[in-house]
Amino acid sequence: MKLEALLERYEEVYGRILRLSGNTEPELMAPEPQRRLVMVMDSLGLSKLPEGRLSLLAIGYTNAYIENNIERGVSFYLLAFAPQALTNFDENWQPLPATWSNVVDRACWAYPELSDLLRRVQGALPQISLADLEAELGAPLSLIDAAGPSDQRYISLERLQALRSQVASADLPGLVRRFLYHVLRLSELFSGDSYTRVDAVPCTKFNVERVKEYVMPNLKLAWLGGSEKVFERIEL
Repeated sequence: MKLEALLERYEEVYGRILRLSGNTEPELMAPEPQRRLVMVMDSLGLSKLPEGRLSLLAIGYTNAYIENNIERGVSFYLLAFAPQALTNFDENWQPLPATWSNVVDRACWAYPELSDLLRRVQGALPQISLADLEAELGAPLSLIDAAGPSDQRYISLERLQALRSQVASADLPGLVRRFLYHVLRLSELFSGDSYTRVDAVPCTKFNVERVKEYVMPNLKLAWLGGSEKVFERIEL
């Protein structure tokens, strides 16, 4: 099914752009094994999404990032689905506006082993500056993220669990924020008010509008319907 047809048929549609190596449909909405939540756009955001490369720039990807992925054999796909079309849609799957409150609530549900820690630092998270964290770490979070767990500054789920009892209470919010950056992909684009940050999008010359974000579980694509979902390659 094409996106236009899905948007015309259903009032409530959500979607996201996926990175994929190879041509087979992925199992999950996001491939990272520790990532239990994803961000999606709503019908309005999908309807305003430009075509081709501009769609990637509109959600915050840089040309350098796009080219780096292409060189590594990565392709980009658009996924969209309508909850009304799914007979097995669980209420816990419902996308919620990506405010700090909703993200923490969903994270407590998705990572019950972290719920006490997340609640403990919840109030401090919106005040944390990623630039300040990078100054403390001595490197951009994006470079640490690219290196992955081999970089000791990368905060995976296991590393967060191991370090949470070893750091001072004042350092816990920053540790959790780094986990959210690396594992849940809450990057510079995340504002916490349910809209992407325009000032962090590198393509303002294309008159990019703020895109409303929603948080939901990282579901299997097989659960999102067969003929009633969109999964198509973005031609660059």
